[in-house]
Parts: sequence; C-alpha cells; structure tokens
Amino acid sequence: MTVIDSHTHCFPDALAPRALSKLESNEALTPRCDGTRDGLLAVLDRDGVDQCFVLNIATNAHQQDKVNEFATQINRYQNRIYSFGSIHPDYPDIRGAAKQIKEAGLYGVKLHPDFMGYDIGDDKFTPIFAACCEYALPVVIHAGIDPTSRSHIHAKPEDVARILERFPSLRLCAAHFGDACDWEGVLHRLCGKNIWFDTGFSALGMSVSGVQKIIANHDIHKIMFGSDMPWEAPSETKRFLEQLSLSDEQKRLIYGENALRFISM
Repeated sequence: MTVIDSHTHCFPDALAPRALSKLESNEALTPRCDGTRDGLLAVLDRDGVDQCFVLNIATNAHQQDKVNEFATQINRYQNRIYSFGSIHPDYPDIRGAAKQIKEAGLYGVKLHPDFMGYDIGDDKFTPIFAACCEYALPVVIHAGIDPTSRSHIHAKPEDVARILERFPSLRLCAAHFGDACDWEGVLHRLCGKNIWFDTGFSALGMSVSGVQKIIANHDIHKIMFGSDMPWEAPSETKRFLEQLSLSDEQKRLIYGENALRFISM
C-alpha cells in the first residue's frame, strides 16, 4: 500500500530556521523536523510515508512569486513530492498566477486565510476560486481554528459550504477535517457534499468520536491522510487513526488512493 501524506510544509534551506522560529513562537508548537525539504523527507522515511503533498503558502502578494518558484523547484523531487503553489488575494494578476501554476506543472493551490489576512468567504478570494475552476486546479484551504488566530476563525464550515454552492466544479479540500474544533458544524454543513477532507493535525487537536462521525457521514473516497508536518509527524497521525477501527479498504483509500484521485486531472 502506497502511503501519501497530503498535508506537509517545508521551506528553502536558508529560510527554514527563521520560518520555524516565528511559527513556533506564535503557535506554541514544537516542530518535528528542521523545516527543510530533506528534513521533511527524512521524517517521512522514518514514519513509512512514500510520497507527500507540499502545501506552499504565500502570506503576502510580494512574496508570492518566490513561493511559487520554490514550489516548482521541489516539485516531483525524487518522484516523492507533489508540490502546490499559492495565490494571495492581493496579487494583481490572479488569473495569470493560476495559469502560471498550471503551466509549471504544480498540482494545485494552497490558501491559508489566517496567514493571508482575509476570511475565506471574503470576495477577495472569489477570483482565485474562479481561476482555479478555469484551470482545473485543486485547492486546499486551511479550515477551522488556527493556533495563530484562536479568537477569530477565518474559515468556518458555513463559509466553506457557501463556496461549494457558488463554485460547484471546484475541487476543494477543507484541511483538518473541515474544522478540528467544530465537528458538529462539519457534520451538518459539509458532510455528504462535494468536498474533500484531510486528517492534518488530528492527533493534536481532534476528538476520536467527532472524527468517527464525520467519516461515517461522508464519502470515504474524499478523505485523505495528512499530518501537517512539521507540526505533527505522520506517525502521530497514524496512531490517532488507528483508534477509528478503519477497514482495510478504508485504509487503502485514505492512506493513498484518494490523494492521487484528488490531484488527477
């Protein structure tokens, strides 16, 4: 069984120490590796993961081009990395950015509304979703609470549900099971709809019973294994999922096949 971690992050070698230090101080988290590409892959090797999505994030419009250049540099590294680009809502040519991401061979777009400074339902994101539909680019959004913004949730289940209504052809993944702290909202507003979830950060922030209810009420073909490296190791996520009594078929889909389906054109 091929294991694909659909939710990881890494940074250029020169930037990684500063990036981890800043995030660690903001989030009160302990990184599981040094934040570099090779550090990430070393942990994946240790934890029995064959391939991964690297979800790159443009936290402002000025750094977007450099973020996407790095995404392109690491894409398909050792045939193990499926790299995602990013589009910031303030970027002056959103459609052009989507076209460049597609032509560069990147596998999708990552949006993190907490880091980008807008709620996911803000009209600033509308041209991004439209462009991703036009160029058939899968989108992964950070959904629910984030340690950097505990008092304000930038992507609630009801916000995500409205995006699905407005862009029915969008291939969208709401990371962290749609919202780690509001599984009831996910259950009532997102389960059963045309949306994907990943399991990122489940060991450190989710209830087993809540996740069981989400899985029982959603299309099993739209749930992907993800850890959120470097903030949670794949081995930790695996131990959490082992508490769910998944069937062999469910494991096969969640741990690898669904991720390949998500990025297939």
